Parts: sequence; structure tokens; C-alpha cells
Amino acid sequence: MSNGNKNFSRPYAERQQQSSFEFVTHTLSKAEKEDFNSWWEATSADTFTLLDEMALDGYKVTVNWDERNSCYSCFITGTGSSCPNYGFILSGRSDNTMEALGIALYKHIALFKRGKWPEKDSTSRWG
Repeated sequence: MSNGNKNFSRPYAERQQQSSFEFVTHTLSKAEKEDFNSWWEATSADTFTLLDEMALDGYKVTVNWDERNSCYSCFITGTGSSCPNYGFILSGRSDNTMEALGIALYKHIALFKRGKWPEKDSTSRWG
């Protein structure tokens, strides 16, 4: 039975070439943190619809515990070949799983208007 992941039908070497992704970090400013809180309050009920849209737009969204930073991390990865952020990963971090997801979605949807992410990284890992 197929797991539906066509990536595993390609040779291992080909899959390895595609695993070269670059992290894009955007630290939320004080004003953006305040805006996020009201945006997430108004938007969080639509989380599954937003995730459906992200998948259709060529993004993979993952949430996990980040041992290094002692927090939950959400990673939005541009995986679709027509995705404007193909090969890039945008993150959101929090001490709460849903908030980490919300921060990453806020960055992609509200800040970057579902378009190309900035290529400059900041040094802070919060937000």
C-alpha cells in the first residue's frame, strides 16, 4: 500500500539533492508581537483551512519540540517547485504548540502577504 508520498519513489541521491534548504529568520518587533496577538485571536479558528491552503500552495508545515531552544518550533518549508519560497524554511517558536504554529502562519500570511520571504536572517531565535 502506498503512503501517498511520491518523494520515496525517486532515487535516494535525487532526494538528497533536494534537502538543501536555507532558514529564513524574522524576529517579530514589539509592534508585530502586539499585532500577532490580535491577528491570531481573529484567525486561529481557521487554522485547518489555512493549513489546507498552505499545502495547496506548495508548503510543508511541521511542528515539533526544539531541544536546542527549549521551545516548540513550527517550520514552513517551501517544497513545491512553483512555490516562491522553494528551498527556504520560515520558523515560528513559542512555549505553546499552537502559538508556534500561529507565529509562523502570521509571518507568512500577514507580514509577507503569502509572497517571497526576506533573505536576510536576524540573530534572535524568538518569535
